[in-house]
Amino acid sequence: MELTAIPRRFDAVVNTIPPPVLAGDYGGALCLDLASAPGGWADGTAVLKAPGLPGLYAPRAAADVMAEAVYRIMEEETHGKP
Repeated sequence: MELTAIPRRFDAVVNTIPPPVLAGDYGGALCLDLASAPGGWADGTAVLKAPGLPGLYAPRAAADVMAEAVYRIMEEETHGKP
C-alpha cells in the first residue's frame, strides 16, 4: 500500500519516516511525528513533533515497541484491563 493511500479513519497516526511523505490531518487524528528533520508531513498539518525519539537510533526496534504498545492498549480497551 502506498503511504498516500492510507485510509483516514484512525484516532492517531505515528510517523517515523524522515522524508515528507504524509499529507493532511487524517480525519482529525492525533498526528505524532517521531522522525528526524524535516519530518514526515509534506504540508502544514498540525503535528505533535518529537523528532528522533527513539527512531533516530533504532528505527525498526522503535516501530516494533510502538506497535506492541498500540496492540496492548487496543486489547485492554476491547477486553478490559487484566
